Order: sequence, then C-alpha cells, then structure tokens
Amino acid sequence: MGNRFNTKGSVMLVVVVLLASLNWLAISSLNGGVYHLKMIGNSTLDSFALQAAESSINSVLNEASGVAAKRSFLSTAMTGGIQVNCLQAGGLSIEEGYCTAEDFFVRPQNESGGDFELQSFAITVKKGVLPVPGYDVGVVSFHVFETIGIAASHDGRHAYGYANSQRWKRLGAAGIFEGEH
Repeated sequence: MGNRFNTKGSVMLVVVVLLASLNWLAISSLNGGVYHLKMIGNSTLDSFALQAAESSINSVLNEASGVAAKRSFLSTAMTGGIQVNCLQAGGLSIEEGYCTAEDFFVRPQNESGGDFELQSFAITVKKGVLPVPGYDVGVVSFHVFETIGIAASHDGRHAYGYANSQRWKRLGAAGIFEGEH
C-alpha cells in the first residue's frame, strides 16, 4: 500500500515539475520584451544606433565622396523630409548642429595630405509600424525604417558602410530615433 502512494506521489511530482517548467518557459518568452523594456540603458541606445549600420551602402558612400555631391545630397534629403540622425563617438547625438551639410561625409584633407575624416551619421526614413502580438503597440512595436546611409571614422583612416534597411524593435526608445528632443 505504501509503495502505491509513493508511486502516485512521484508521478504527481514529475507532472507538477513538468507543468511548472512549461509555464515558466511560456512566461519567459512572453515577458522577455517587458524585461528588456525595463532594463534599457545607454549601451542599448548605442547598439540601436550602430545597428543602423550593418551591411554595405557603397553607392551612397560613392555618391557623397565628392565635394559637390556631399552638400546637394544632404540638402535634398533634409528638404525632402528625411530624418537625419547623427552618431558621435559611437553614440547617438540628437543635436541638430551635427547634421549640417558642411559636416556631411567628407571633410577636406588636412594640409599635410592626411586622409579625410568622415562624419558619423545615419539617414533614415520611417516606413511604418508592425505591432508585436500581446503588447501595447504604443510601447513595444517594430518600427520599420529605410536607412539611406551611414558612415563613421574617428581616426581619419577608415570608413564603414552599413545597412540600407533595418527593422528596429522599439523598447521605449522611440523618441531618440524619431527626432524628439
């Protein structure tokens, strides 16, 4: 008689443990975004900014490499309502002064003939919003952007080209990328 109760108890314990494990996995997958929403910090904002820069955009870099092209390209972009976000020292700057045509892409070579210096920047166009199931769309959603170009050089020797398009998972940091100050 005692063995029968021990067996039933063991089976019930295994069932409870399995159910608890499945429940924990389900909750973890659903709440992962909420956890990250609470934990977002400056390093995450920096990574969002730098994510705008994955893959090559050589055509954009080539177009802006000439002195004449750099001003007309940025001026056209800004007058066309394209949002310009500038990156400074690996972080995102929302100061409008960094997005002037004079600082776009190429700065002149120095007198010693050294390499030109590139301004870090990202030009993005907001294309729409894709809601994430189970979340408040106003808080957590995928905002779809098309990235026209990005370049970065802080040592005057290297230029990096990045993605033409990107889906941003917005975890409460929307204001940074939407030009809100």
